[in-house]
Amino acid sequence: MRQIVKQICGIDVSQKELVVALGRMYDDWSPEIWCNKSFSNSARGFDSLVS
Repeated sequence: MRQIVKQICGIDVSQKELVVALGRMYDDWSPEIWCNKSFSNSARGFDSLVS
């Protein structure tokens, strides 16, 4: 069974949206992006991101 050695969260910020990606790296150095989602760059979008 592979072990997770690193987990990351990346957020790309632009004027209109935030693109969030979650990833992890295993002990054999293979990366995996396992989730991504876009949010509007507004108060409502920030609320959605936090929840």
